[in-house]
Amino acid sequence: MNHLVESFLNTVLPATALVVFVYLLLRWTPRLNAATRYAAWWVTLLAVVLLPVLHLGVQSPAAVAERAIEATNEAPENDLVLIDPGDSTAWLGLFWAVGSFLMFVRLANSYRALRRLKKSASPLPFEPQQSSRPLRLLASTEVKSPIAVGFWHPAIVVPADLAPKLTMREFDGVLIHEYAHLARRDDWMNLLGRCIEAVLWFHPLARFILGRMALARELACDEWVVYRTGNARAYAATLVKLTELRHCGVEGPLATGILGRKPQLSYRIEQ
Repeated sequence: MNHLVESFLNTVLPATALVVFVYLLLRWTPRLNAATRYAAWWVTLLAVVLLPVLHLGVQSPAAVAERAIEATNEAPENDLVLIDPGDSTAWLGLFWAVGSFLMFVRLANSYRALRRLKKSASPLPFEPQQSSRPLRLLASTEVKSPIAVGFWHPAIVVPADLAPKLTMREFDGVLIHEYAHLARRDDWMNLLGRCIEAVLWFHPLARFILGRMALARELACDEWVVYRTGNARAYAATLVKLTELRHCGVEGPLATGILGRKPQLSYRIEQ
């Protein structure tokens, strides 16, 4: 564990350089669609995760032993009790493990909450779109904004009182957005991203990348709606209307919803 923590610390600079490069590259290529940006951030995240592992792999046991011998030979010969430099990384490793455990507990609680939500929600009649995944449309008083709940039994859950407040065109746009999440397998990809976040909860670069991925994921589904409906302004107006009707955000880290994170809404509407 100590060596792994040290590898993360030693690869911070190259990982930062990579993230800055990808960020600037995507910023200078505004015509790239959101799905491509999402894939680019996924590759960047995997690279940030693998850098410490590769750094650990290139350190041969002989090199590690040689450095340990050199450190011992250079130690001052006196009677003072020196602090082992590995103690700090040991405490960091323990702090890291405890934080990761709590994050995984949060994910487990979110998964159980979504299962209870699907069981308690009421089915709504609708014509499912052509998909390899069986979808259900559910209504629940426990959600305040539409969400896509995936995994083995995917479903779209909308607030019980939402349909009367929207026109048929607006409601179709909402359903297409949530259907896009499930068709793109965003439920499984979000689960993988959340697991990486639980492991690297302390890593600022990983958290930054996951935030960019969340925005790209929502933009990709927005583009799906615009492509299907052909009316970007009407869909933007639907997002504004949903924002006015909403009282809270996405229901847990494992759910993907049309409103997503609040700070990103204005940017999505502008796009």
